[in-house]
Amino acid sequence: MQQATASCISMVQWAVVLGAFGGQVARDAVAGSAFAEPLQSIQENKMQFVGMSWFLGSSISASVLKTGAFEVQVRSRDGGGPGEAATVWSGIAHGGRPPATVQEMHDILDALRSAVNDGAAAAESLEGAQVESIAMDEPM
Repeated sequence: MQQATASCISMVQWAVVLGAFGGQVARDAVAGSAFAEPLQSIQENKMQFVGMSWFLGSSISASVLKTGAFEVQVRSRDGGGPGEAATVWSGIAHGGRPPATVQEMHDILDALRSAVNDGAAAAESLEGAQVESIAMDEPM
C-alpha cells in the first residue's frame, strides 16, 4: 500500500512536469475536461508548480515510505561475519524512532567507547610484533 501511494505521488509529479512543459499538445489532450483550466494555470507558472510538486511530492513520498530502520551496530576489530555484530540501537525495536533521550544517546556512546577501547587493547597486544610481508595490489 505504501509503495502504491508513493508511485501515485510520483505519477502526479510527472503529470505536472509534462503538463507544464507540454505546450499546445498538453492543452489539446485535456481540452474540454476539468483539467483544462488548472493546466493553463500550471503552464503560466511553470517553475513554481514544477518546484512545488517536486518538493512536496518528494517529501510526502519519503514520509510514506519511512520504515524506521535506524540501527547502530558494533563489529569486532577484524570485521567479523554478518551475524557477529552487537546491536547497540535498533529503531525498529523502539517503534521506528531514532534515539531521542539523553540516556539513550549516552548508552550508544558508551557502547561505542567500549568497542574502541577493546580495539585499542587488541592493538596493544600486537605491539612489538613484526610484519614479514605486505601484499599490495598497486604500488604506492
